Amino acid sequence: MYTHALLSIILLFPLILQADLISLTSTDNKTISVSIDDYSVDSNSVAVRINGEGRAIPIPMDRLNEESQKAVHKWNELNALIKYISIDTERVAVGKGQREFHIELSSQSKSSVKGIRIDYSIPIKESQLVKEESDDSNKKKKLKYNKVYEEKILTGSIELAEIEPQSTQMVKTEAVTVATTQLINEGKDKDPKEVTNNHSIKGILLKIFIGDQLIREYESQNGVKQLVDKYKN
Repeated sequence: MYTHALLSIILLFPLILQADLISLTSTDNKTISVSIDDYSVDSNSVAVRINGEGRAIPIPMDRLNEESQKAVHKWNELNALIKYISIDTERVAVGKGQREFHIELSSQSKSSVKGIRIDYSIPIKESQLVKEESDDSNKKKKLKYNKVYEEKILTGSIELAEIEPQSTQMVKTEAVTVATTQLINEGKDKDPKEVTNNHSIKGILLKIFIGDQLIREYESQNGVKQLVDKYKN
């Protein structure tokens, strides 16, 4: 359990980290918006990309004002910490027609990880039968049912005060309805028929924050993020 998704998170993480833009100000009060690629203790410099684009440019730390130097050190501490965190999910049956996602965070860091928030989105495509009754005067009235779909997103947020060093913690999402029953009328002198409507749930999209900093975005399988974006519109 909790092994199949590690590759996807390893691939996603570097993209997210490098895409975050911050403002750095020099000692002569010139400010630029950059993404940080790396921080070197040996050369006491930070490698940045202007507006997150182009090649990485090294900037000596003593060229930055005090606040910008603090921001770089904070980035470096966070970067070092979250390299040790892995994420995996599992969809679990919790009752008839109900599923929930179990989210496991594992930390191999020797330090505690505090102030974690997990925002999740679950795209759901619900189905239902809707009656269509023909009204042709030349024909006998006939009952017909068409399947219609409604696209929804279940969202939620989970807060973790702390993950202890070299430990694993599991949390659960709200239960999701994956199947509902419906009674349909099949005509005069017939008893209603019970049918089951199965709803489509491809997976879950997670956004992991430490404090107010987005550190990772994770989809349990390819295409989930695309569905979330589609269902929002």
